[in-house]
Amino acid sequence: MAAFAVFARSEIFMEGMVSVLARIKGWTLAAKGTRTGGAVDHLSDGGSSYIFIDLCLALPMREQIAEHTKGGICKFIVLADRNTADDAIQVLNSGASALLTHDCGEDEIQRALAAVAAGDVYITSQLSTQIIEALQRAQASRRQTTTMRLTHREEQIAKMLLVGKKNKEIAAHLAISEKTVKSYVTSLLQKFNARSRLEIVVNLHSSGMFSGFERTSRNVGVGSAPIRM
Repeated sequence: MAAFAVFARSEIFMEGMVSVLARIKGWTLAAKGTRTGGAVDHLSDGGSSYIFIDLCLALPMREQIAEHTKGGICKFIVLADRNTADDAIQVLNSGASALLTHDCGEDEIQRALAAVAAGDVYITSQLSTQIIEALQRAQASRRQTTTMRLTHREEQIAKMLLVGKKNKEIAAHLAISEKTVKSYVTSLLQKFNARSRLEIVVNLHSSGMFSGFERTSRNVGVGSAPIRM
């Protein structure tokens, strides 16, 4: 059983989303509303496994999102309009698990939920290019002036991040522990002055550090591919 909640400015949209999600086997509605305050109150009461929320309602509660996603308590699926990349990045950095547009179809909702359940961050193809460009701009403004130097192991892990591997997969491939992988990822975050695995990937792409390493746009979430964080 999974409890879900929906918070959206438009009551019509909210009811439509509730209707779609209620058809998922084993899912039950825990809360719904049209205000940020209602979402905050819901979190105070314990929250739900999955919370679908408008971007405009999520922005004022980024601290609460960060708090409730740390231990995997809740998964936030944010619903945005187009041309909202900078705001969307703020909630993604706070811990949101997926970013969809208001006109997404039921099939895409199912794809996003499957990605989130697998530990990925899903960004709809309608916003992925904008998100990547905005992250590149942010990275360029923070980029260190010194030449980036990675250890051999950091290079190995960075290349695997480029192709969307999760910590467990990287650990198995390199015959090291997941704890060791996490330590190297933390080191990469610090070296790239990045706040997420996604920013590491974007920085690697823009820097051309592994220009000879074969990768496709799917690795960074362009199209319907999930982004591993």
